[in-house]
Amino acid sequence: MSKFENFKEKIKSDIAKNRERIKELGPGIITGGASDDPAGIVTYTMVGATTGFSQLWLLLLSTPMMIGVQNTIVRIALVTGKSLPELTNAFYNKF
Repeated sequence: MSKFENFKEKIKSDIAKNRERIKELGPGIITGGASDDPAGIVTYTMVGATTGFSQLWLLLLSTPMMIGVQNTIVRIALVTGKSLPELTNAFYNKF
């Protein structure tokens, strides 16, 4: 075998190892990337790696609710010209 063929086999071996690592993490790596803080990334990665796709049904419930909340917040911001934190602060400072 030439040096090029050895290098080619090494690359194929590395790709196979990385694919196995990604399969082990599964949906946890995607879920972990959704949050900004390091503790959240670790937590979501662990939960995703241990439960796999078994909690994917929650996506069907949470997505329409998230769309509804975001839609409401955008409509309020368009009418008032203020963001949600500004409105929340204004409302709760009265008490």
